[in-house]
Amino acid sequence: MSKKLACFLLVLATACGKAGIPHPPVPEIPAATKDLLVSQRDAKVILRWSYPSLSTAGKTLAGLRKIVVYRFTEPLPQSLAAQLVGESPKSASDLFEQLAMPLPPQYLRGAEAIAEVTKEELPAFVAGAKIVFEDAPVLAGEGGVPIRYVYPSRTATLKVPTLVLGTTWAGLFTWMVWRLPSTDGPWMMLSLVFPVYYFALSFWLHATRSAPEHPSTLAP
Repeated sequence: MSKKLACFLLVLATACGKAGIPHPPVPEIPAATKDLLVSQRDAKVILRWSYPSLSTAGKTLAGLRKIVVYRFTEPLPQSLAAQLVGESPKSASDLFEQLAMPLPPQYLRGAEAIAEVTKEELPAFVAGAKIVFEDAPVLAGEGGVPIRYVYPSRTATLKVPTLVLGTTWAGLFTWMVWRLPSTDGPWMMLSLVFPVYYFALSFWLHATRSAPEHPSTLAP
């Protein structure tokens, strides 16, 4: 056997593959998020979670093609809604832990895709090692009426002026009642300043937040 033939057979032997059924490439699926944090700022719900670095197979992710954010909403149970009012009302954050999380089939039936962040848009949603997403759901009160009025101790917009004007108005109104039946002076007109301010701010918040241009923004 010549040397050329021997080298040819050696290369042919090392190039042989294993016979079997062909398999499609394994898709890169990001591992489940374990550090999702949810907070509320005024009428916005802010989601924060770590940028995924591993796949479900434990391998390093090359990158994300897109992120799809889903929202699941359901009416608050009457037993919990009753605790929001009364002599000792509880805050919504205190009642959140008592809510039963939906089962996967229930979530899949009721979840709604509210935003899709593409690979090109993703850098705008990254803050350090976290992905930050803001959602502006329509809050509803009794009868499904959107809640857009000013809540002095919770509404972040112009909170300090609202508290100052509200406290001043309460003191002025008390002094006016104490002076009755005397109604002279400019006090009656001055007492209307805060109600006009309150309704004007409430209508402005309603107009600017009822129909957001895009449901997602980067948290400042």
